[in-house]
Amino acid sequence: TVESAFEPIFCIVDFSVRWFGVAFVTTVLCLITSVVVIFYLHILPYVLRTHSTLYSHLHVLYGHYLLMMILFHYYKAVRTDPGKPPLQPPGVPLTSLCKRCILPKPPRTHHCSVCKNCRLKMDHHCPWINNCVGHFNHRYFMSFCIFMVMGTIYVSLSSWVLFNDCFNLGEKVARMYTKNGIKTDADQTANVHKKIPTTVFFYSAVTVALGLLTLWHMLLICRGETSIEKLINEKDTIRLRKRNVKFVNPYHFGIVENWKMLLGFSNWKSFLRKVVLPSTHLPDGDGIVWK
Repeated sequence: TVESAFEPIFCIVDFSVRWFGVAFVTTVLCLITSVVVIFYLHILPYVLRTHSTLYSHLHVLYGHYLLMMILFHYYKAVRTDPGKPPLQPPGVPLTSLCKRCILPKPPRTHHCSVCKNCRLKMDHHCPWINNCVGHFNHRYFMSFCIFMVMGTIYVSLSSWVLFNDCFNLGEKVARMYTKNGIKTDADQTANVHKKIPTTVFFYSAVTVALGLLTLWHMLLICRGETSIEKLINEKDTIRLRKRNVKFVNPYHFGIVENWKMLLGFSNWKSFLRKVVLPSTHLPDGDGIVWK
């Protein structure tokens, strides 16, 4: 069969993703560290010396809040097990077996060829977190993406004033540092002159790329689907349409309810406590039974 013919290629790809996962995680951490360093060395001093005390404090507070949320959710997305199905799920009718594991496979569960395990409500295997995105870490993955987009937008906008006036940047930074009793030289000024435009271009590109990816996943959540289920549902929709039958997604409970189930909140108070602030609470349900 075609699948058997491409099996060696699939094995090579899975092997590469598994072993290069650490490199992808290291790359993400280096990118986060680089923007933090540039922000502290160049953008923050400019903000503190050119804006009011209240605005500067709010600026710093918001920036550190985003950094905290990004690091927290990224760590949890990497370290949290997405969930494995039990060998004998109690009281759950099982209609399929995993061809790889030869074990019962609950609804929405799929086998990950990279992790070599079945994952509850598997969305995809993400090399950037070196982990599968599944039932128990889907919230952390989505929160990381959302806060990362907010962070790149924040840095890009914070750098825009300096970028917009980059031809006179060296002169202004030199005056700013000299005014506060800190010496500066031509090399340091030239370095600042180069870093700001590079920062704006790079993180604007990251904002667009990651923003589109995040919007895509948000759309899937609104529809009550994972990335894998979207492909399956599209095939079922076409197949049933030929029989004049409308396909209905059994896991779509409404846009608001879908987000509540993913993020694990029930009202605005729990939203502030569980979503706006760092939280290690579990998502709704066990990943096996879906209401």
